[in-house]
Amino acid sequence: MSENTIVAIGRIEEETTNSDLVKTCQHVKDALQKKTIEITEAINILSDHILNFEDAKLFRKHLSNSLLALVSARIPLKPVFSSSNYDLCNDSEKTNHLEFCIILSTLCDHPDILQYTLKYFQINTVPPFEVFIHHEDSYNVAPKKRRLLNCRQKISDYRIVNCCYTLLNKLPNEFSTKWDWTNFVTNFSYHENAEIKW
Repeated sequence: MSENTIVAIGRIEEETTNSDLVKTCQHVKDALQKKTIEITEAINILSDHILNFEDAKLFRKHLSNSLLALVSARIPLKPVFSSSNYDLCNDSEKTNHLEFCIILSTLCDHPDILQYTLKYFQINTVPPFEVFIHHEDSYNVAPKKRRLLNCRQKISDYRIVNCCYTLLNKLPNEFSTKWDWTNFVTNFSYHENAEIKW
C-alpha cells in the first residue's frame, strides 16, 4: 500500500497547479519513504488540500482508495451552522457549507463519498442554492466591505448550479423532495449567463 500511495502522491504532485500542494506532496512522499510517518498521518496531512476544487479531482483520480479518509478529515458529519436559522449564522459557516457541498458533489461519483454525502445532508439540510443568494455581488465590492474576503476560492453561480445538478442527478429521490427548488428556479431560470440558465 505504501509504495502505491507514494506513486499516487507523486502523480498528484506532477499534475497540480497548486504550489502548496506540491510542497506537501514532496514532504509526505519523503516522510513515507523514510518511514517517519504512517499512511494515516500522510492522509491527514494531504487532507488539508481536499477542499480545493481542482485538487479534489486529483485526489479522486489518484487516491480513490483513501478518498473517504481525505474527505472525512475536513468535512465533518456534524452541524455546520451554529443556529437552526441559518440566516443568522456567520459568513464563515455559510462559506464552509458551500465549499463542502461543492466538494461532495465533485466527488460523489465515488460510492463511499455518495453515502457520505447523504449523511452530510441529513445533518446539514440547507440547500447550497439557499446560501448567499446573489453571493457573487460580495466579490465585487471594496475589500473592506467584502463579505467573502476570507473565502479560500471564489464560489461562482456556475459552481453552485453544477453542484445542485450533480446532487440531483446522483440522488434524485433524496434531493427532489428534500429541498424546495422554488428559489433555485427563480434565481437561475433567467440568469444572464447562458451556461447557468436552468
